[in-house]
Amino acid sequence: MAAYAEDGWQTDLAALDALAAVTELEDAKAVRGAVHALYADWLRADAEAFGAAVRHEPDSYHATNTTHATPETGVCLLFADGLRFDVACRLGEALTAKGLHVSVAPHLAALPTVTPTAKPAVTPIAGLLGTGSGFDPRVTATGQAMSVVVLRKLLTERGFHILMRDDEMGDPSGAAWTERGEIDGYGHQQGWKLARRVMEEVDELAGRVSALLAAGWHEVRIVTDHGWLLLPGGLPKAELPEHLTTVRKGRCARLQPDVQIDTLTVPWHWDADVRIAIAPGISCYEAGREYEHGGLSVQECVVPIITVRAAASMTAPTATISGARWIRLRCRVTVTGNTAGCTADLRTKVGDAGTSLAVITKGIEADGTVSLAAKDVDASGGETTGMVVFAVLLSAQGQILHQYQTVIGG
Repeated sequence: MAAYAEDGWQTDLAALDALAAVTELEDAKAVRGAVHALYADWLRADAEAFGAAVRHEPDSYHATNTTHATPETGVCLLFADGLRFDVACRLGEALTAKGLHVSVAPHLAALPTVTPTAKPAVTPIAGLLGTGSGFDPRVTATGQAMSVVVLRKLLTERGFHILMRDDEMGDPSGAAWTERGEIDGYGHQQGWKLARRVMEEVDELAGRVSALLAAGWHEVRIVTDHGWLLLPGGLPKAELPEHLTTVRKGRCARLQPDVQIDTLTVPWHWDADVRIAIAPGISCYEAGREYEHGGLSVQECVVPIITVRAAASMTAPTATISGARWIRLRCRVTVTGNTAGCTADLRTKVGDAGTSLAVITKGIEADGTVSLAAKDVDASGGETTGMVVFAVLLSAQGQILHQYQTVIGG
């Protein structure tokens, strides 16, 4: 794990970057073929070595959870589905470039590395869960199967505020849980074309984190459930008769009780008496899959915990937006507090200056107001009247101090 965390992830990033560049090349098929030829053997050897190590010393594999059951004041937990370690390193670089203090640490995901098993294991309510059906644990006290609704309910009961929307910043005097990111969804839907989306996801996550810290959170801790394998042209096929299993996914299957097979099995994270079959190497129980997870490889099992804190200069907001009033395409924003050096913008995404719809950003007047003209069309040529935007207050250093949701035209 340590060796991969040091530099092995750079090979995975190189493969992603090569695939992302396909959008700029005419002969996409040739590029995908070249990536497959150069990357597949490395992936296979890595996965076989990792699987052999787990088979030889099964007790050495310990999934860890660094989220605390007791809410930590000023800490916002951000769950990002499928944030593979190499992509997390790139996210760490993007956050560092924003002047934030960033730590990216590796740990091991719960087995099998599928969302129903591994996501609950990195939540503050993991201690309330136990054996269940399929790959889903159940709440020990009630027998309820885990779901998004149950997770949010239990987190709320523990004292965590749930931030549902991207524009919700919550109360930094407490603790919060929020979710962001579509990497896993894009992978399952688009296969190798996920590579085109990776940097978009990195930028979205970086913007969300910086906005939360600017809103006064002491720390944002990013956790994830699993990584993934991505191979253009498809992962090799493995065989496992369905009648031997109770549930089967691409890279893993829950075996029927007392079934014995020749290939590698591991205990289920939520019940050591349940055996999980793992597809050998980088193979998959379903043919034609370019993107998959659930197996034993460093790409799937070594996942990041990213701890992000604001620089010393980024303290709690000293100025806030108290209102926004529109006359046609002109918005008069009212700001209270110390506005020295502050500017205002109109954005569709708070943390992304590239989504600005203001004709020009402007400084705050002495009376605490600023008049911003909105563009009449957006980048795609659509009319902006009626669009939801955010009036964003920025410090002299460009840090987000506050945001206020409004609608162009009022």
